[in-house]
Amino acid sequence: MRANLKADGRRKCAGGTDGQFYWIFLFSSVSRLSCCWPPPFGGRRRACAQNDDSGRVRRGMKSRTLKKTRHYIEYALLILACRIVRKMSLAAALRTANALGDATFRILRIRRCVTEENLRAAFPEKRPGEIEEIARSAYRHAARTGIELIRGPAEGKEGLLGRVRFVRRELLDEALEAGRGAVLLTGHFGNWELFGAALVHAGYPVSFVVREQNNRMTDRVINGIRTQTGAEVIPLGMAIRGVIRNLRANKFVALVADQDAGRRGVFVEFFGRPSSTAAGPAALAIKTGAPVLFGYAVREARGRHVLYAESIPVPAGLTEEETVRTVLQDYSDQLERRIREHPDHWFWMHKRWKTRIPEQAG
Repeated sequence: MRANLKADGRRKCAGGTDGQFYWIFLFSSVSRLSCCWPPPFGGRRRACAQNDDSGRVRRGMKSRTLKKTRHYIEYALLILACRIVRKMSLAAALRTANALGDATFRILRIRRCVTEENLRAAFPEKRPGEIEEIARSAYRHAARTGIELIRGPAEGKEGLLGRVRFVRRELLDEALEAGRGAVLLTGHFGNWELFGAALVHAGYPVSFVVREQNNRMTDRVINGIRTQTGAEVIPLGMAIRGVIRNLRANKFVALVADQDAGRRGVFVEFFGRPSSTAAGPAALAIKTGAPVLFGYAVREARGRHVLYAESIPVPAGLTEEETVRTVLQDYSDQLERRIREHPDHWFWMHKRWKTRIPEQAG
């Protein structure tokens, strides 16, 4: 099976794009409000009666201008947030994050329908009030993840390591002692950014495979924060070569693998539904002989986190396709168990089950 790390790049939906980093929706919310303003400040004018070429050109230029303006606003909001949040205490920053999460959930309502629909399908036994409360908590959690990320450089190594503890750390040490690195799978669960930063600060060699955001300016800022810990960032377009190089150098390669992978993904069960999952991480582990680990963070009170490592066995005696499917199913099962324990920790805003099995799509 050919390693395929890249999901369908044409994924769009109302309220944002999956190509953007998930927490950034909080800072881009204000700029998206311009879409709701009446012309000439925002929104769409009524289409011209004559659909001539000049009209299409003007609309295309206007669309590009609005997109560029929105990107500048997102960038400015992010820079402003960095400067403000880094001067706050941790407690004040987390209170601010809760307020941002509540505003996004109750007022802006970005992806709220998707979130609640996903929760109802995953937890059919829960009452509407319970679904709403989990959804609200999930928005708060996403906001805290973003705030903690941009506050990271001000906190420093000692500050971060002082509020985390590792469980089953020996699995990380054993992987390094084996000398083949490790494919470290995680998900949009807990604070996945903090998990990676804590590993680097604890002395583990970690590279992050990241997808480029639509907004190049915010992309540079976020990747700059990541690399300040000493980690390497591998762009998704260069992932196969970079992952193999780093695994052979006995490094951990961290990948977030719980997004919809489009029609090129492998379908495994996730919350009882077929879910398209990228085959690349498992295929690369098979190719290099690197072990596969599942890492995640669980949030505790007062900004503290518990970081866990779990093993994902790579079975022998199967075809490559069967091995990939088995590894991905094991990963999905472990992630689902953690989500059921802490349902507000996962990013329910994503359209995880958008791609259907071909025979079902017809």
